[in-house]
Amino acid sequence: MEFDITTFFKAILGGAGAGYAFTGGISLALPELIVTDRLLLSMAAIGAVLLPLLYLKSIRRK
Repeated sequence: MEFDITTFFKAILGGAGAGYAFTGGISLALPELIVTDRLLLSMAAIGAVLLPLLYLKSIRRK
């Protein structure tokens, strides 16, 4: 599999969206959790880093 810049940027955006969604899911499961802007942005940043890393790791395997 070759590196595709379009797929890489989609992974970044998808990871950020997944971080937001994960935070929303946690707040539904734990209503006493206070969701702040900092928590949302932190989870989005974590997702925006992890998902592209998984993409790059899958390229190296093949």
